[in-house]
Amino acid sequence: MYNRKKKLTKKIKPAIVDLPSDWNFGVELVKHIEQVKKTKKPLKCKVETDFDAKEWVQLCLPEWQKIWTDRKVRIKWHVRQRAFFLTYIK
Repeated sequence: MYNRKKKLTKKIKPAIVDLPSDWNFGVELVKHIEQVKKTKKPLKCKVETDFDAKEWVQLCLPEWQKIWTDRKVRIKWHVRQRAFFLTYIK
């Protein structure tokens, strides 16, 4: 009990990716979600400041979360960082 070694594990920091703020936004987001599903590694998708994310988060994000949680990918929106956090659900 006293001489137990500490595990030398590190948390995986998500890779950071920039998303476009034009009509290509949804296509790029799906591409990154598929990558998370395939590699099972977390990903952080940053959004540009000129993109109006408030409207998209209120209207579309709940539907996207519902669809992708069934497919084992969690989508979280962080307001201050203006980023989506994509993680694989075991």
